[in-house]
Amino acid sequence: MWASGSLPEGVVVPTSSLYVERTGAAGFDFATGDFTKDGNWHELDIDSIVPAGAKIAHWHVKIYRAGTAGSIAWRAKGQPVDGRTVITACHTINDNWPKQFWVDVGDDRKIEYQLNPGVWTNIDLVCLGSFIEVS
Repeated sequence: MWASGSLPEGVVVPTSSLYVERTGAAGFDFATGDFTKDGNWHELDIDSIVPAGAKIAHWHVKIYRAGTAGSIAWRAKGQPVDGRTVITACHTINDNWPKQFWVDVGDDRKIEYQLNPGVWTNIDLVCLGSFIEVS
């Protein structure tokens, strides 16, 4: 699963779980125009992307911000901002920043994001897979 044989730091996987790789994506699930860039939390409906029973989703994002650095925070819908909130950032201006990360998924299969205001040249997001609970 991972080259190191261990999970990324902070990822907790239930013992009765199965990783479901998403092989049907023909491109990115969300692009720059799908995001509101005002510094507030906004919802992304991922019901058609992750299977029922998904508890955590694995994402790849490519971000580019011209002129200034920026960041995007990700969390399960309604989750408080805590240690499970994921921050992806582009620290260098005028440069692509590809990142992979994990976000908790609630029963409603919605996540939330928060972009700091400004001009985002490019945001491409695709789900690579998810963990589901199995009996």
